[in-house]
Amino acid sequence: VTADHAILITNDGKVYGHGSNHHNQIGLYQVYPVQSYVEPVTFLNAFKIIHAAINDSGTLYLSYNGQIFASGKIMGIDTDNYNDSMVMVPSFCKERIVSIACGQTHVLLLTDNGDVYGYGDNDIGEEKHYQQKPEKLQFFKENIKAIDCGLDDSLCLTQNGKMYQWNIKITKSP
Repeated sequence: VTADHAILITNDGKVYGHGSNHHNQIGLYQVYPVQSYVEPVTFLNAFKIIHAAINDSGTLYLSYNGQIFASGKIMGIDTDNYNDSMVMVPSFCKERIVSIACGQTHVLLLTDNGDVYGYGDNDIGEEKHYQQKPEKLQFFKENIKAIDCGLDDSLCLTQNGKMYQWNIKITKSP
């Protein structure tokens, strides 16, 4: 849920959206300024969706099989410029994706073997980087079992119960 829109997923993997769709962030076939009632996201009917990660302008959907779909403006994708309401994000690793999370301008992906991939904004002091493709985060010494994102920060929980938190805007040390 964001201030603008919400995504609901049923136990059988069907998806419904409500609220603002001005960037096609819900993934409906037509871009409605505001969706005043709950609408099924029919593009995903053929897939069992297990999770959604949303920000103000886009939504990522994760299927049971590890496929990722994107709608709106997210991960460098803008479905306002496509004829479809949604696009499938190409696979980038051999492991199955089991969890997704997104901040306003960055995304985390968790694999079934506990690896974490990230992409999007990665500001370091005065330098700005936009990671176009998911890159494995190398700084974890143990497997991760859960991920989440805030607006500009990220969280990971290890198999041993340690919590890591970091912000995408890192200040360089002098």
